[in-house]
Amino acid sequence: MPEQIHYFFRRLQYLAIILSYAVLSYIVPKKIGLVVFYPRHRSDAFEGNLKSLFLYMHAVQTRYTPCWLTSNPELAGKLSKQGYNCRLYKYKPLWMLLRAEYVVLDTGYEIIFAFGRFKLIQLWHGSGFKQLGMLKIKYNNKNRRWQSKQHLAYICMKSVASKFLLVTAASDADAHRKKDSWNSKNIVITGAARNDVFFNPKLLPEGYKTSLGIEANQRIILYAPTFVKKNPLAPFSNHGIQQLDMWLAQTNSCLLLKAHPRMYDFLPQSSSPRIINVTHEIEDMQELLAIADVLITDYSSVSTDFSLRQKPIIFYLFHKEYLHASQNFYYPPDEYLPGPTAMDETQLMALLSDLSWFDDAQYQKKFRAFMDMFHYYRDANSSQRTLAALEDL
Repeated sequence: MPEQIHYFFRRLQYLAIILSYAVLSYIVPKKIGLVVFYPRHRSDAFEGNLKSLFLYMHAVQTRYTPCWLTSNPELAGKLSKQGYNCRLYKYKPLWMLLRAEYVVLDTGYEIIFAFGRFKLIQLWHGSGFKQLGMLKIKYNNKNRRWQSKQHLAYICMKSVASKFLLVTAASDADAHRKKDSWNSKNIVITGAARNDVFFNPKLLPEGYKTSLGIEANQRIILYAPTFVKKNPLAPFSNHGIQQLDMWLAQTNSCLLLKAHPRMYDFLPQSSSPRIINVTHEIEDMQELLAIADVLITDYSSVSTDFSLRQKPIIFYLFHKEYLHASQNFYYPPDEYLPGPTAMDETQLMALLSDLSWFDDAQYQKKFRAFMDMFHYYRDANSSQRTLAALEDL
């Protein structure tokens, strides 16, 4: 009983803070033209759709004043030195959020926006298979406290989603997923701003490959898995890493490893100069996708983005049962992935060693269908279309 009372008062206190913030949102005047970029997928990073739109808004003449919010002091200093409007926060950037005409988000649930006067722009951070928003909230009848918590989360999520004045999507399929997830009618297919870098090399930092220790003529293979809860399996054995390294040397290739932000310890360790873990060095996944020649992944949404580059993708599903146990899917991946899949190291090496399957006519038909499902546009203008949609509000 004391634990339940403590839980009740903690919730009551939290609700009081949220309601106080809601009241302030009607008192504090909005600064017309101030667009605050509030990344919550990774609050310490400069990446994704928010980064692309932020840089584009700085580069063109517009009535808006973009401001980036970050919890990373190093990033704040870097952006400020480059002449960008940036604010550092420790807990919550409450004042800037209250003052903003628009707040741009890359995740769906931020409870401080549940009540009050806010104009939210939802760009999300991927075009993939998983359920989002209200679809993710499940009720567990065996645990009343958890059930009540989920009811509260659903109510808050629904309230936050009602403030989405603009939700961008990359395709009809992406729009359907977001409509069902947030019950929003304000969805515009603009393309994903983060993918502009695929079609405009000038958006990639100069000397990018050299900075990673990659030779000009080396083939780049990127391994980028998604987040998996409670996965006891390792993607590579020690012997597998040795075999892979030998093959990389023979084929003048290198393997870049990029872990999910919540799984830094998942990837193998190697001292080989041909196997490079860039997880901590590189924030923006799109920059890696822009230089990769082959992608190895699982059910990650990076596969849908990389399909725009029309290069080979291998789906490495050695931990398939844990992938399914870890996620709720809106689009069941096994029904839509073009393949091929590798279930162990041996199959993976076979697919890497002979990429002729990628040029097969039947495979290319499935690959194009996969790309078309998740992406309507194939150009460098998604940031431009997103800004135009914002200006039309």
